[in-house]
Amino acid sequence: MRGIKGIGIILIIILGIGFVSSAQNMGMDHMMENFKGHFKEMNVNGHINMDGSVDEEKAISMLKDISRRLNMEEIKIENNSDENIVQINGFYHKGDYNMSLIIQSNKGEDIKETNIVIDYTSEKKESMEKIKEKISEGLKEYGEINYYTSFIGTYNKKMTKEEKRDVVKNLIDTYKIRVEEEYEDKNIVSITGYTKNFKKWIQYGGKKVNINIAMRYNNYDGKTYVIMGYPLITIGY
Repeated sequence: MRGIKGIGIILIIILGIGFVSSAQNMGMDHMMENFKGHFKEMNVNGHINMDGSVDEEKAISMLKDISRRLNMEEIKIENNSDENIVQINGFYHKGDYNMSLIIQSNKGEDIKETNIVIDYTSEKKESMEKIKEKISEGLKEYGEINYYTSFIGTYNKKMTKEEKRDVVKNLIDTYKIRVEEEYEDKNIVSITGYTKNFKKWIQYGGKKVNINIAMRYNNYDGKTYVIMGYPLITIGY
């Protein structure tokens, strides 16, 4: 469970989902502050979709400009482009947090678009809303950012399936979540749903959703993990 996995980035790019405003704005900061277990990690992931393609030189220039705006000194740059796609990755670490940037652009004639993905992962509890504001201010000239936020908490024991269900049910009741999708096996209990208590929502699988909760026991450290994502989880679990 170390930060965002490639699947999360791919999910955001492929879905290309816009956000729609809802009634309230309690958000992930509220859930994180009121979580009764132990905080482990939080994640803010943003995506900008731009019209038009860029070449490798331009993508590198964009990545350097964005890293400068966000004070990402000494960023490590990797060129992972191939014959079909331009992809420039940047990685930055400081103290308790890591940031990564991806500039991705299609080389083909049929699709001409460029995606910017920024990912912020911290082992220290911070306001996700303030992080989003800082990133948005730095990238405002590139376009509007759609954000996915998540955090991971733990319980220092192996919880039974019934105990996991009770935790999830308590969250469903507290945030008045309408469950749209459920998944359960011997290790994982997971729900995806919608609550009016969160400001925005997306269409996912033809349904209106804005909250994703999963619980899983980790044999390695003997802890039960709780992962909460708005509107979907994009960190590996």
